Amino acid sequence: MFRRVDRTLFRKGVTFASRRRRQYLKISSGVTETYQRFSTGGRCVVYKREILGVHYGSRRLYTTLNSEQSDKVRSLDNVKDELDTTKPQWFTKLITKQESISLYTTFQSLALQDRNLMNQIEVNSNLQHLLSYLSSKTKRDSKDEFDEDSRDVMNISFKSLKGSKSVESAFAIIIHTILKAQYPAYSNPTIDACLEESRQKYNLQPASLFISKELAGDNVFGSDFDKIVNDQNFRTAVQILKIRLKENKGWKPNYESRDDNIITWINSLFEPSTSKCLIMLTRTKFVPDIIIYDLLLRKPTSELEYKYFFEFYKSFSTELNLIDQEKLYHFKQFDTKFDRSLIIPALFNNLFQISLRSKLEDLPILIDLFLNENNISSIYTLEQISEMIWYLSYDHTGEHANKPSRYCNISQSKLIRAVNHMTENSKALEIDVTTMLGVSNLSFYRDFRKSFQMFKNAKKQFDHWQLQNFKPKSFKEVMITKGNNSNEVARLANSGLLYNVKVDYNIKFLCNSVLLLAVNSENEEMISQDLTNIFKKIEPDILIKYPEIWQFVVIKLNYHKMLTEQMIAMLLQEYLKHHRTYGTNNYFVLDVLINNTQKVKTLISLIENLKIENMDDNNISHLISKFYKFAKNQSSGIDLETYNCLDTARELYTNSKFKSSRLNSSHLLGEAIFSPQDTFKRYNSINDHFKITQLSISSLFVSVYKLYESDTYDKVRWGANNDVMPLDFALDEFNKHISRAYGDTSDGMLYPNDNLLTIYVNVLKVFGKAEEIKELLSRLVDLKYPLGVPLFNTYLDALNDWDKRELLRCLNAYDMKFNKLISCRSEYQLKKLKEQLPAVQAKGSFEEFVSKMEFNWGVIRRWNWPGRLHER
Repeated sequence: MFRRVDRTLFRKGVTFASRRRRQYLKISSGVTETYQRFSTGGRCVVYKREILGVHYGSRRLYTTLNSEQSDKVRSLDNVKDELDTTKPQWFTKLITKQESISLYTTFQSLALQDRNLMNQIEVNSNLQHLLSYLSSKTKRDSKDEFDEDSRDVMNISFKSLKGSKSVESAFAIIIHTILKAQYPAYSNPTIDACLEESRQKYNLQPASLFISKELAGDNVFGSDFDKIVNDQNFRTAVQILKIRLKENKGWKPNYESRDDNIITWINSLFEPSTSKCLIMLTRTKFVPDIIIYDLLLRKPTSELEYKYFFEFYKSFSTELNLIDQEKLYHFKQFDTKFDRSLIIPALFNNLFQISLRSKLEDLPILIDLFLNENNISSIYTLEQISEMIWYLSYDHTGEHANKPSRYCNISQSKLIRAVNHMTENSKALEIDVTTMLGVSNLSFYRDFRKSFQMFKNAKKQFDHWQLQNFKPKSFKEVMITKGNNSNEVARLANSGLLYNVKVDYNIKFLCNSVLLLAVNSENEEMISQDLTNIFKKIEPDILIKYPEIWQFVVIKLNYHKMLTEQMIAMLLQEYLKHHRTYGTNNYFVLDVLINNTQKVKTLISLIENLKIENMDDNNISHLISKFYKFAKNQSSGIDLETYNCLDTARELYTNSKFKSSRLNSSHLLGEAIFSPQDTFKRYNSINDHFKITQLSISSLFVSVYKLYESDTYDKVRWGANNDVMPLDFALDEFNKHISRAYGDTSDGMLYPNDNLLTIYVNVLKVFGKAEEIKELLSRLVDLKYPLGVPLFNTYLDALNDWDKRELLRCLNAYDMKFNKLISCRSEYQLKKLKEQLPAVQAKGSFEEFVSKMEFNWGVIRRWNWPGRLHER
């Protein structure tokens, strides 16, 4: 199962160890024997006994150690109290791991809303439920005992341990037996019944465990390991897991489900280090879906970890989507306050939010994987898709504040098609308010009329929703319609939940209204004042729950160039006040404010008051770039408050704990200005270990340009043997890593941006590379690149006067011809007009390009060139 994923990245340090003959421990009833493992060349493995060691009375010893606790330890709650007191190693590791998982935070919140979530722990097979409870500080009310037989009355649906044949329930049983081994007085009738039923059904006896000496010495249980693996209930539970894996997946007990693998899977449930967990799991080759699911709920701490997460999801998305939806359904039953973290399934949302912030190119692939047959055929996913459409309607990176990335457009289009498909196939479904407002936001940047029309449609839909759900006289009374599902009615028949749904719609209307505000020179000051007053008037808990309020205000101010230094200072002051009081961070807002300020003191104050620890790598990357820019201005004789900006940029990079590709790229580009002769050495050392980015490639061309400016270009050689001219190396890297056609970014190629293309064209110009300049235009057609006026001007400046005039003449001529053709009302009229209109032809360098213009006009007509006669 795991072999489809590249495991080499995490195995560099363990290759040698894996080739050695391993020693295995045979553990059975307190007796431990050491065996040597020999491979026969195929799948078969032979174990040869070498040494015999006996742990005298180990079971008796462990029982005696806990005899004082036997009278007071009875229920799972008592065990939890003992865990809090004694804090065994595996328990402290579990707490650390769970605290970094958003689903754990959701569990804590739901536990305070509905006691039934806590009261079913002992009989529930939900692994995340059990792990979250054990590591939580929330206590159950001892008076509220959960009666499994009454769950239908309480409208609670869950998978019971009784009679379950799932792999997940077997892992839940194992966790309970670990607790029993740790505290022998722990009593759980459901677990006892499951163990006894399996013993009788499969004639199970506690079997010996073969565990490698390496794993026995390095696991999360530490000194408690012997106690746990010697426990008869634990070894029976391991056998149950092997049976379930064989029944569900066909895995063999002595191969895919061998003891070493099972102990590794259990370790991963407690191990707080994501990197260590990945190393362990990639050694096993085979991993159950529920273990992968638990892994992918974590926040990756590096690009390499994220890459593994993304690849796992690509490989096992069908199975993981099913688990994700099941977990969401289970937890959503207890939501009485409209928790936003329970709209999109937890695992997918984890990857989705990371991609929105820093891996935009992965968004279309993630959306495709989510929109599988199971998800688009379920009525429950419509709300999830609507929320994704909302998130995709505004920028999260801080680099596309004036217009969201093309990847957001592509991804939102995929989701809108899915919504249309679902609503067309089911009359019970309709496009909701969130979807309309999300489409309105993204349309704003291309078509204001369409955006405003969607806003009005959303308002009508919202009014209709209110009439359906609320009686006019009393806002808190709910009208139950015939078509509603009974469980959904029970969940919605709660004035607090319904009120919060209305708040959700109103906040999204507020954000959309902010974007649609008409701003002109007369009302600019008044609107900027009104926008900043939002932070002072709105409730803090709303700002925490809806961080996009900050984002839409900043996006609007930035879009209309209202982010003056005074405004930035005021916003930073408000941001810092909110951060100190509530401990919240909004990385997007920091990005935009950092990018727009021209004052060194503002950034120094930000670093001193907020601290680098409260910024993400995007923020730090923007800070580094900004200080390099300030340093460049200082070197040009511009006084920037006499602060050493170059040293600050270098210190920020050096002191950064994790050096991501983004951070490295900012460093490479900055250093290319001040020490271009060393660029090749830096580029090679960094890109051996990190992903190449558009900025990395740009740094090569910046260095070439700087070497040319300083008349040292001819003295410098790059390449492994110092025999390549800098420009030749830069062009090779550009062609190797930059896409040649639309859609090939999935193969690891990079889609270019305006900054890269601008420096690329300028360097080609100074070195007289006319052929490469001419070929670039055809490449941009293949890339379906949205060529705007600034970049087009740069391109035209690189051409000779004749080619420049010919290109513009042909573009305008074909644009005029196209506009005449689309006015035709019939095929006959179109045919006649084509015969009358002369063909558009060019002379010179662009003769071939113009000859293919009719075929490529679908892309070219979306370009904006200077002096275009017909505005698009």
